[in-house]
Amino acid sequence: MCRSPPSIIRRSPPPKNMSAALAIAAATAAVVLCSTHTTTMAFQYKHNISPRLIRPPARLAPLSFADNGNNAGADDGPTSSSLPPRGFGSFKDRSSNNKARNRRKKGGAGNNGKKKNRRNRQAANEQSTKMNTAESDRAIAERYTWLRRATKNLLDGELFPPGSLVKGKWHELSSMMLAWSRVVKDGTFDRVLELLATQQKQLEQQGQQQSVDNTNRLTPALIIEGLLKRIIDEQEAGNTDVVVTVDLYNMAIEAWAAAAGVVEKKVDKSRGTEEQRDMPPTGSAGRGTSQTLAAAKRAGEIVRSLQAAYEVSGNEDLRPTSRSFLDALGAFTRAASYASTPSSARDRATAAKEAEKLLLWMEDLAKSGKNHDAMPGTVAYSLAMDAYAKSRHMDAGRKAEEIFRRLESASVLDNDQGQGQASRNIAPNKFCYNILLNAYSRQGRRGGVFDSAERILMEMEQRFEETSNEFIRPDVVSYSTTISAMARTGRKGYGATRAENILNRMEAAGIVPNTITFNSCLKCWARSHDNNAPERAEALVKRMEKLHKAGNGNVRPDRI
Repeated sequence: MCRSPPSIIRRSPPPKNMSAALAIAAATAAVVLCSTHTTTMAFQYKHNISPRLIRPPARLAPLSFADNGNNAGADDGPTSSSLPPRGFGSFKDRSSNNKARNRRKKGGAGNNGKKKNRRNRQAANEQSTKMNTAESDRAIAERYTWLRRATKNLLDGELFPPGSLVKGKWHELSSMMLAWSRVVKDGTFDRVLELLATQQKQLEQQGQQQSVDNTNRLTPALIIEGLLKRIIDEQEAGNTDVVVTVDLYNMAIEAWAAAAGVVEKKVDKSRGTEEQRDMPPTGSAGRGTSQTLAAAKRAGEIVRSLQAAYEVSGNEDLRPTSRSFLDALGAFTRAASYASTPSSARDRATAAKEAEKLLLWMEDLAKSGKNHDAMPGTVAYSLAMDAYAKSRHMDAGRKAEEIFRRLESASVLDNDQGQGQASRNIAPNKFCYNILLNAYSRQGRRGGVFDSAERILMEMEQRFEETSNEFIRPDVVSYSTTISAMARTGRKGYGATRAENILNRMEAAGIVPNTITFNSCLKCWARSHDNNAPERAEALVKRMEKLHKAGNGNVRPDRI
């Protein structure tokens, strides 16, 4: 007796009610969110637990998807009985391909069939991509909804009163903190915000004014800190199984640092590399720069409270690590580089100043012996410099250079103390120099910008000639940034001439320019108000075309 061919499993169509999952998640949003004032009280070194951080309702909303796989009907697609057996579905396509091949051999119109097949393949690929995206969005909605409900259950004081999470049950709190941290890191939460924004837009188009969700960039940080507060409450209630370590605090600091700004990867085709730049966050709830600065300050407050708790108790498990300090510094750097609007200029400058204060505090902690992990390294100094560079402060270049000179002093001191013992290898490199050049090129005060930028570039060249250290050799970013600073001079033709001289000096040093380098030089001539500017700019464009035809793909002329 012959066996029937195996049934072919077809992928179900994308769900039509993904918004239902997000709406259910929105119903629990207000439960786990708390005010900044209450959260701040949770992280004093005495850990005052009198204010209740989370007050969820006793009853949970049911989780349901209308399309759960049980309501598949005849409209979902062809059934297995109507499909051909596996392995027999491609005979017709092969026959069509053979006919098209024979027509081409005979000189017939086989190209039309080839184009038609190509269009069919493209349409099939697009349809498959849409289905995969819809299924991925459905999985994200399910994951997010489950995570919100599970968090709500753990934070329910009626279900689990303080002191009841015994026999390892409290580990679920730390596991939930880790799950929220991963949601932020892998980009799942970004997609959730996009889906919520899309749903809110659809409601507005339908004439409904109600908000879909109050979720914003601060949500994961507030939830992670709420979970940490619950762990502290459990320890204060007498649960001896609970162990609070600095790793739990680091997750909260990292979450607030992520809430202070978003790093977006941008592919620059002219250079063929990936750059990272800080972008304003998007989502269902807009955020002002004040909230961005508040998130960065919250990260700094947690580090200071943690250090105070360590100094009072002497518990090594609460001693802040280098990761704690660097995450807090990175939070202020991101807050300083938020969207450049006139209303946020003061907040960006404040964020840069806070980063410098935190750096000075780290130096004091290391010198006084209170915390050796607070000793700032090259990365810490670079973050503080970058905060000024991205803030567009009036004296961003001068402030960044002050931090740079402190880095040099720390490098000399480290080399002196490193004889006979382990050295921390603190030394300025080309990235530090490039940040300093960027600070001068972006600062609000124009006076002396190009002179200072060229002075720093000449310092780099001189140190490289003296030491032959490749780590401080000027690269294409160094020269391009200096040329960009030349465009800010107000003297007629002066900055453009100096910019072109730097371009020639760059090529003489063996550094290949790219499109950004030439565009910066062209911008100098465009702003020079010189009578010969059109001819000089045209000569630069022809120079770019010549290099591009010679095989240099990084100097292809663009529309800019």
